[in-house]
Amino acid sequence: FSSKKDSAFHNTELVKTLLNLDEKKLGQLLELYKKEFGAGAARYARRTYEKWKTGKVRPNNQTFQRFLIHLPKVMS
Repeated sequence: FSSKKDSAFHNTELVKTLLNLDEKKLGQLLELYKKEFGAGAARYARRTYEKWKTGKVRPNNQTFQRFLIHLPKVMS
């Protein structure tokens, strides 16, 4: 059982991890994303990722969840 507060903290930490990926790991993540969800979705994810970094938009839940599927594969 986890509270909403715990879940929000966990998501915040995951977003920080995503936003601090180096270019190589980000490239690997986006390639995995493209293979699973298609080129159009990968383009959208890359554009959205850049907007997340600049703070222009908050992560969309679907895109965020899709990134999380492959994040462990690119982390050391």
